[in-house]
Amino acid sequence: MGTRGKLLLGLAEVDGALARLDADSAGVSANLVALESHAGTRFLDAAALSGVSAVRWAEAKAKIALIWSWFAAYRDVLNRAHLVRSRPSRPGAQELRELTELLQGNVIALGTADLPIEHRDLLGPLVTTTATSLPRLIPDMTACFREVTAVVAVAELRHVLSVTRLPGSYVDEGLIHPHQVEEGALHPPVARRAPLSP
Repeated sequence: MGTRGKLLLGLAEVDGALARLDADSAGVSANLVALESHAGTRFLDAAALSGVSAVRWAEAKAKIALIWSWFAAYRDVLNRAHLVRSRPSRPGAQELRELTELLQGNVIALGTADLPIEHRDLLGPLVTTTATSLPRLIPDMTACFREVTAVVAVAELRHVLSVTRLPGSYVDEGLIHPHQVEEGALHPPVARRAPLSP
């Protein structure tokens, strides 16, 4: 998508957007690394899972891979924006058009799908591409991250219970729900979680 009909960002707006996106990038990277080294993740990787637990962990691992692929695309576009910004000391109209498109446009391809035949033109494409922008990709990554961390947190709880053998009275007090620690029950509770960026 081009910048036609889109207001161009000013230099101060470009620099502000780059600073925010750089901060978001650092937060995403730190949280993804922390997730990989988390006790719950290590427990799930080492455990011989079966049934529902195996399915849920496979789904969570697929989401982790998806977040990493989205983050790689995010970093690529952000790096391109930094390269454009660094060309002249004072970006001109051409650079501002490029920067506006990179920082606000739907320049990150999320995937392709066959275009239904009833939506095709004789000279049109056979596939459609879903794309998003840098600002909109962060909420998508955050949503996937929350789903994964919910599963990992329950796994960590199961691991703690298996090691410490907490008494039943502790469970009965409502601090831990028994269904969360049963075999094959990696059902994350419904709860709000912190966003990716600190």
